[in-house]
Amino acid sequence: MVTFDAKPGQPYKSPYASFFNNIEAGRTSLGTTLEIEQRAHEMKEKVVAGIPESALRFRTTSYERSVLAPYVEAGEHRVIVKLSLSSIPFDNAGEREVFLQMVGPRYKAKSGDLQLSCEKFASRIENKRHLVNVIERLVEDSKRLSKEFAEEDEKMNSSA
Repeated sequence: MVTFDAKPGQPYKSPYASFFNNIEAGRTSLGTTLEIEQRAHEMKEKVVAGIPESALRFRTTSYERSVLAPYVEAGEHRVIVKLSLSSIPFDNAGEREVFLQMVGPRYKAKSGDLQLSCEKFASRIENKRHLVNVIERLVEDSKRLSKEFAEEDEKMNSSA
């Protein structure tokens, strides 16, 4: 008869004892409790220039691994981002108008979406970062320019 004693006379200690102790204590295998995990789900969503991250829709294209040099297909690093114009928090119509003039034909009025693409870098991650940075700058600059135009109009109206 085989016993599971670690040493003769000593009781068996399972290598999974800590795992089962976590289960009994209500912790996950990572050692976190259900309460901590619920708080993690309740955390605020990240915001990019006032736009919730969930409003940004990224698209990439991937191909099978090529056996011929240069081993990368054209457009493989391209990243395209779409976002609805309604998800951008404009303070007034002037900011929206300036923004639309800055993005030009990248805004599709029919769908109400703005579409930007980038394949400037040899990495999808860098292209995605660049697009997020461009969106942030576009929103900030449209707000700044709108404010400047409003101040100019005030000066013109007050001097007339």
